[in-house]
Amino acid sequence: MNLFKPVFIILICSASVSQSIAINDTIVNLFTKLNSSKPAEKAIILNQIAKHYQDFNFTKAVYYSEQAIESAKLVNDSTELANAYYNLGYIQLLKGDNSQANINLTKAYNLYNLLSNKLGIAKSSDNLASLFRYASSYDKSLKYHTTALNIFIELNDTTGIIGSKNNLGILYRNLDNYQKSLSYYHEALKLAKKTNSKLLSTVYNSIGSYYWYKESYDSALFYYRRALNINPRTLLLKERNSAALNNIGNVYRSTGKSDSALYYYKKSLDSCTRYELNNLASITLKNFGIIYNKLGNYDEALKYLDKSVSKAKMARLKRTISEDYLHLSESYSRQGNYKNALEYYKKYSNLRDSILYDEQVNKITLFEAESVLQQKEIDNANLSKNIAEQKLRINRISSLLIISCLIIGLLAVIAFTFYRNSKKR
Repeated sequence: MNLFKPVFIILICSASVSQSIAINDTIVNLFTKLNSSKPAEKAIILNQIAKHYQDFNFTKAVYYSEQAIESAKLVNDSTELANAYYNLGYIQLLKGDNSQANINLTKAYNLYNLLSNKLGIAKSSDNLASLFRYASSYDKSLKYHTTALNIFIELNDTTGIIGSKNNLGILYRNLDNYQKSLSYYHEALKLAKKTNSKLLSTVYNSIGSYYWYKESYDSALFYYRRALNINPRTLLLKERNSAALNNIGNVYRSTGKSDSALYYYKKSLDSCTRYELNNLASITLKNFGIIYNKLGNYDEALKYLDKSVSKAKMARLKRTISEDYLHLSESYSRQGNYKNALEYYKKYSNLRDSILYDEQVNKITLFEAESVLQQKEIDNANLSKNIAEQKLRINRISSLLIISCLIIGLLAVIAFTFYRNSKKR
């Protein structure tokens, strides 16, 4: 066993070195192509470089996406312009620069529609749906996620199907429809396991959060640790790894283990800072504030909550901002600063009422949309049944006609034979 461990470590290191060499070779080849490319080819190669850096370096991915936009505009290449806007918007979404992500993903979505590019429509739709969900616009989120899922199914794009089903699970969890949420999660998990998908840690995190909201902390911890055990080779996986750390901290906070919670929150925040993950950073900062309030360290709580508000506003995370205001009110109240406590409670109350109103409207809209979809499914089922019955009737009539023709033909042959024999006599 003692001999096996160092050998195992050497094998892992060798694999990592081999992967790094392959990555370097890929990027060197792309830059070699770029240097000798014609103007019409530059946008294509720049998009490939940007897509490559999505996994390793956000700053470079943003830079080369912007370069691809300029190159595509120069040669009027709508396809590569759409791809460049999508790449830029996707990176901004991962970073938590949600306002800019919305602008660029919308541009990509519109161009993909003009080009009738189904995969582009699906990918941009799914990401826009996530932005609508962050802003509590659940009716729009459902519409765009459903559009994306239907196209991914049509194209048999398993990664897209897993992502869309996971996102729909999150959406329905936000709307307290836990049964439907869990159904989508398990469908996503089954497919992710079957295909060894890069989204497996994302689905594990989502299911863990489902159980955390249901206060089934052992189950939550089980799924969060599953997510944490997946090697974070790309920036997307590093973001999921950071989320798992934050989520494990939530479980320990909920079970009264403050020291363990702070340990995992610190690891999550360090990772968020290192990889510029603003969405997740705002949530982790809020969680620091909550736990310092519990521990009676109100100055520390205020410091973290103020930082959380700043990042959450930049990312347009309405629910997080609302929760920050409530916890800031609590901090000031316990310090005896009732003026500030009342001010933040009013901010919380106003924003909470706005969110609750939007959610109620969205729930009604979603209910109506689901009712229409269910009726359409019933109508389609009835139509399919009618078509099948009609085909059966047509087949029966066709069979009868064929039999009749055969009988008539046979009778004609017999009659002709009889007539010919009569003539011979």
